[in-house]
Amino acid sequence: MCTTCSPPDTRARRLNPVTSLPSRPAEPATPAAPGTLTEATRESLAAVNRLDCPEGALAVMLAAQLDAGGHTGSQTAALSKEYRAALDVAGKGATGAASTLDQLRARRAARRGA
Repeated sequence: MCTTCSPPDTRARRLNPVTSLPSRPAEPATPAAPGTLTEATRESLAAVNRLDCPEGALAVMLAAQLDAGGHTGSQTAALSKEYRAALDVAGKGATGAASTLDQLRARRAARRGA
């Protein structure tokens, strides 16, 4: 092959080398601090007995990622959207205690025979 008409391919020299990203631990090394989104999520899921389901675990993981921070605005928005969806799915079919208002409504309906 003629190097004048067909120069050798030099793309390999122009490409940036691939860098490896640090891996994230599966669970945070320290428990969630009080007042964080992760702790609030755990408490709300535990109140309705949904902390141990896969959807609940996903909601807790997403809350931990949101608490960790360091995201761009669009990343935070996407994480928040998925967090809300996971929390909604985890809350469906919950068997937790009814709120005081729900208990009052149930008693009123029972008295009225409805």
